[in-house]
Amino acid sequence: CIMFKELNLKTKIYLISIYLLALLLVIFSFKKYGFNINASLSEIILFCILKVISESLQVYFSNMSISTGFTITLASMVIFNPVFAIIVITSGVAFRIITNDSKCYHIFNTPAYKTLFNISLMNICLILSAQVYELVGGKYGNIDIKYMILPIIIFGIVFYMLNWTLLCLLIHFWLNTKLSTVIAQNMKMGFLSIICMIPLGMIIIEAYKAYGYIGVLVIFGPIMLARYSFVMYSNMKKAYVDTVKALSLAIEAKDKYTEGHSMRVFEYAEKIARNMKYSEEHIENLRIASLLHDIGKIGIPEAILNKPGRLSEDEYAVIKQHPVIGANIIKDVDALKKSQKIVRWHHERYDGKGYPDGIGGDDIPLDAYIISIADAFDAMCSDRPYRKAMTKSQAVNIIKDERGKQFHPKVADVFLDILKSEGDK
Repeated sequence: CIMFKELNLKTKIYLISIYLLALLLVIFSFKKYGFNINASLSEIILFCILKVISESLQVYFSNMSISTGFTITLASMVIFNPVFAIIVITSGVAFRIITNDSKCYHIFNTPAYKTLFNISLMNICLILSAQVYELVGGKYGNIDIKYMILPIIIFGIVFYMLNWTLLCLLIHFWLNTKLSTVIAQNMKMGFLSIICMIPLGMIIIEAYKAYGYIGVLVIFGPIMLARYSFVMYSNMKKAYVDTVKALSLAIEAKDKYTEGHSMRVFEYAEKIARNMKYSEEHIENLRIASLLHDIGKIGIPEAILNKPGRLSEDEYAVIKQHPVIGANIIKDVDALKKSQKIVRWHHERYDGKGYPDGIGGDDIPLDAYIISIADAFDAMCSDRPYRKAMTKSQAVNIIKDERGKQFHPKVADVFLDILKSEGDK
């Protein structure tokens, strides 16, 4: 774990600012609402335990985590008041036990600055969102929830936007990553997850009003079922990606000269897509296509794939069939249909002189051009049976020369900018 003293100056200043803002807002809340939270000790303990459990059972998907803990935050605030919710949030975040990648994280093995940041972040989001909730007519206590639906929805949206913005700023300062790029990643998925949690929070509120503790405990079961659905979806996506990676490794096992090629194309294509402001879902589809772009080589004889020296015209004609073979392999797989055209056309050229169909320009999707330039660059920089690898500067010069001919000009410009920023001149 990185210690606080090892962080860069911008990150330290940002963290300290978050701590101070949270402290001021907590003081403000206690002054505004007082220490009377209209709850018994058993109610405090119940909601704190439920918050700890829900925060401990986060689901990790892609680059984000999904938690059902927002339902408890929402119910705590509306049933009682923001001060009660502050106590619940602080307890839940401080004492949660998170398992990720077979590692267990808790308050005793997590740096104090991280735990303090998470507590501060959640309290800032709660308190500021509560003020907006009140401005749009939100009330606390024994409310008629049908009149509070709009304020509750607004509370949830504001809470999410604040949470996401503050986290993006942390990542921006910590990793020195472009802020716009950080904001774009997984925003849609996070927004949809919290929208799904709002109705469940409302159900907890109604259950508590009608049945007290028992009602909350009964409803908490289905909330954990919702969490299980997230787990199943996450596991399914992971299994899907792992299967695609296994297929790409099977392809490379036939061709000893392309070991690691698909993963490098994957990485280049992802960088290009992010710089072109693709959505996370779009990037995920491009990742899959990049891993599968050479799947058709399964149908090419190894004697041709691994032939030392240049291929004859007839042998090259056989090689040129691998995009068609690949597209045919995946055409009947529903999950891979978006990749079919990319696989078929990743050797087409912008000027229409590529293969297998000899088309170009706008008739080819931009995704195929992205895979094409990533594929070509890695091929140029790798050893082949008939030649040694080029230097990166030589490959860059070829991309410049072939801009608007072999490569789509827009994609070429983006990729050249990436290589320049990484020092590959």
